[in-house]
Amino acid sequence: MSAKRLFGVIVPLFVASLVFGQINEVSVTGGRTFVSTETLLNTGLTANGTPYNPPLHFGNPATIDFNYSRLLKTKGIFGIRAEVPLAIYPRMDLNTAYHGIPEDMGALFITPSLRVNIFSSDSVTPWVSIGGGYGRFRYSPNLNFYGSNEGPSGSNTGVVQFGARS
Repeated sequence: MSAKRLFGVIVPLFVASLVFGQINEVSVTGGRTFVSTETLLNTGLTANGTPYNPPLHFGNPATIDFNYSRLLKTKGIFGIRAEVPLAIYPRMDLNTAYHGIPEDMGALFITPSLRVNIFSSDSVTPWVSIGGGYGRFRYSPNLNFYGSNEGPSGSNTGVVQFGARS
């Protein structure tokens, strides 16, 4: 990203944070998602009749998170906020020796939450957050080695979100 474009994004966000003060918060975070290797159980038998349970490896996709929160109430040193986190990873590669899985998947999570900040009017505010919402998984139309994915193109699920920062 060029310096002009980056400046064009950062300045409006900075001005908005000054205008809205500490009632509204907006944040954008980028990074990578790390998922541990899992084992696929009961995928078949080897030539000598023993079960074949290959490992499933996940790629480390770029992830972007957006968060909006609004101060609802303050009581002493505590502040209660309603927040709406949104997390997206568009594509995570999947790899295993077993044929029949999609080549990649993507996900979207929206989890409205309540957050309690301690020392809410200070510059450093530890917090605890919990909420629940919606998760959408998208599966590749192609299989890992060859062929088309005849299975579903995606799935929806309920998700739980919790977190803390000191």
